[in-house]
Amino acid sequence: IRLSLVGSEMCKETGFGQLNAFCLMVFCLLYIPCAAALATIRKESGSTRWMLLSALFQLVVAWVVTFIVYRIGFSSEKGADKMLVTGIIVLGVAVYAVWAVRKIRKDRKNGACCGGSCSGCVGKEYCSK
Repeated sequence: IRLSLVGSEMCKETGFGQLNAFCLMVFCLLYIPCAAALATIRKESGSTRWMLLSALFQLVVAWVVTFIVYRIGFSSEKGADKMLVTGIIVLGVAVYAVWAVRKIRKDRKNGACCGGSCSGCVGKEYCSK
């Protein structure tokens, strides 16, 4: 690396461009929260397991979203039809969202939200038992 390079020129020469910077920002926005948030999750759930699962889930979501953003950005740089890629991703997310909402409604209708008993259930109006 030449010492005469500064700022963006140095980044471009090392392969760190705008797409990489944007993906880094997306990942940092979505990954594990601060230690105080994790401590609160542990305290309120009463379980280290739930805290770790929460942290792992957030890491996985951050990585997947960043990967999708990078692939869309990379394909648009290479001249591929980014609208097709974006459409497929949006369609997949929409199908998953519809499935998840239907499953939640079905579970509530069957009393699954109450653990099989409506005595201590917060959402008693959803219980059929």
